[in-house]
Amino acid sequence: MTEVIFVRTTTGAEKLSTIGRLTQKHYEAGDRILVATPSDDVAQYVDKLLWREPKEGFIPHHTTHTPCHYDVAVTASADNVNDASVLINLTEETHPLAGQVELIYELFDTTTPAKEATATKKMNAYQNDGFSLTTL
Repeated sequence: MTEVIFVRTTTGAEKLSTIGRLTQKHYEAGDRILVATPSDDVAQYVDKLLWREPKEGFIPHHTTHTPCHYDVAVTASADNVNDASVLINLTEETHPLAGQVELIYELFDTTTPAKEATATKKMNAYQNDGFSLTTL
């Protein structure tokens, strides 16, 4: 069963560092990571972020819509393009890969009331679908 972890963020800078930190943690552990974005523009933004974060180095990755063999893939596609076991979901909905990966990270974004409402809606949807939830 897929585990879903919601990571609380309160600022834009915290969101960005969380994406970099989670990606680095699982990359170093040898996991394949898929960073799902809501659009190609956001995918390009995350692509640039992962070349800058963490500060100590960069995380090798690939931005794509098609299958690839990279350990870290950034995509606006709903497909698991790199056969990842870890999903960092930056979209506004629960991800269609829920149940097909081992671990999903969601940002519980409290930077605005609307973003907090979106995060709460996603949390409720995962819970209603029977997923195991953790909040950090």
